[in-house]
Amino acid sequence: MGRAYFNPARESLKLYTSAMSFSDCFPGLSSASQNIQPLLNPMKSAQIKPSGLIFVKPLNGVAHILKLNINALGSKGDGVAESPKGLIHMAFTLPGEEVERLDDGTAHILKASQDRVNPICKHFTICGGCAMQHAKDALIARWKTENAATALRHAGLKNAQINYIPAHGAGRRRINLHIRRQGRNIIAGFMRAKSHALVDIDHCPLLVPELQDAFHIARVIGAALGGPLKSTDLQITSCLGGLDVDIRGHGKLSDKAHMELAQAFTELKLARLANHGEILLEREAPTLRIGKALVVMPPGGFLQATELAEQIMTTQAMTALEGASRIIDLFCGIGPFALRLAETTPVTASDLDAPAIAALTRAIHHAKGLKPITALRRDLFRLPFSLRELEGFDAAIIDPPRAGAMAQTHMLAQSGLKRIFAVGCDAASFARDAAILCEAGWHMGPVTVIDQFRYSAHMELTALFNKGK
Repeated sequence: MGRAYFNPARESLKLYTSAMSFSDCFPGLSSASQNIQPLLNPMKSAQIKPSGLIFVKPLNGVAHILKLNINALGSKGDGVAESPKGLIHMAFTLPGEEVERLDDGTAHILKASQDRVNPICKHFTICGGCAMQHAKDALIARWKTENAATALRHAGLKNAQINYIPAHGAGRRRINLHIRRQGRNIIAGFMRAKSHALVDIDHCPLLVPELQDAFHIARVIGAALGGPLKSTDLQITSCLGGLDVDIRGHGKLSDKAHMELAQAFTELKLARLANHGEILLEREAPTLRIGKALVVMPPGGFLQATELAEQIMTTQAMTALEGASRIIDLFCGIGPFALRLAETTPVTASDLDAPAIAALTRAIHHAKGLKPITALRRDLFRLPFSLRELEGFDAAIIDPPRAGAMAQTHMLAQSGLKRIFAVGCDAASFARDAAILCEAGWHMGPVTVIDQFRYSAHMELTALFNKGK
């Protein structure tokens, strides 16, 4: 697949965020829930030190200046400029900007884009978590939409209608932090872009309020663990019962670490503390409300990054599959789709993740007012549901990991299903699997970019496929 770049001066891709209101797209959701934190006023000038760039070497040891015009955005959010030696990628620059590059890699913006704004975080350009805090929301929407369109075109799907929905909502409700020992101190945060160097962070404006103490929590737990902390990470999730913390990469805990962690657990008032999925301490079960069910999260379990994104996707699915008589939910996780769809329709739900299936099974047993749900643990990569097994279902949901689900999609494509609601967190694999369905005679409806990963290149894609339309 060749590289493609987003040039806002040349692209004329139609966006639907202005033409359609949030309530028009999703009548079951409140428009107030899509509020986005306002950005500051655009910068008139800026000096940045990009990371991961192609550095210009001095000629014969003499420093020189290279003036460039940024005319496009790369797929990762880096500005792209043409030079006599080919394309140069420059992080934190925008189309329409004139940039002066010194041989030490320092970049001075001579003429700033009208789409440039002040970043909302002091760690931006140092922390590798965000790539686009310097850009207006409208430019980010166009860029992500074009990234999705490019992936679909490369898969042979050239005329897709693409909608864009911002889904940051109240913020991210889960976070993965690295913790390391640096001398006598414990540092916690994210890696620099294209680096293994850890940036010590004290605050992230993209998190829900309940997670604002996550960095302090990580340092306290790191101190309690002891040792060098060479590969130790924490997953911290905000749940109804409080914060759920799972330690990863540390290995077996010493007796002293157990004692120190118990004290830290009490002081931090955590809901639960686990090590590699093994529960160490629990004050209150960390739960999530999914429709009529209450699900106890498995330690370190997966859920969508923002609550609003989950709301949007499940509302889409319920609308798209309304009237189905029996639904199969593939890569179901803890059941965000299955538990809501079962309010009206029997569902069979399957996933390889044993703790997730166990959590879903417990939720099914305690929930009231749901149609039957069958939860099955199964490796859908090695053992996809066959054509025979798919008989009796008239609709499916498929929400695979980043690699997509080629084998299972081939089975769905040849099945007697009438509707398939597809979700993907990688544009390339989503487009590949969508092409498999379309080549088998399925019709792809509008594709929605659900942007729950604000300021990064990541996004969720959804689409409904109908047979023979």
